[in-house]
Amino acid sequence: MNFEAARSEKFFEDASRLLPPEDRRSMLPAEIMRSIYQALLRRMKLDNFRVFEKRYRVSKLEKSGRVTAQFLTCFLNLRRQTSV
Repeated sequence: MNFEAARSEKFFEDASRLLPPEDRRSMLPAEIMRSIYQALLRRMKLDNFRVFEKRYRVSKLEKSGRVTAQFLTCFLNLRRQTSV
């Protein structure tokens, strides 16, 4: 499972790095899901992947925080790039 987790983390990292700035706004829903999936993966990894023993969840409050963070990141980055 560590191999698969590392592979997923690499895909998340590559996707974020390779996404062109002009496409960030249209990819906002995908960035929100990436953030949530990364949180779940981090929890599973810290818990030694006990995926058959328990369910991993992200609370509604944490999801809301991640959605807000992605919106702010997207729109603040767009403003910074267009003002230059």
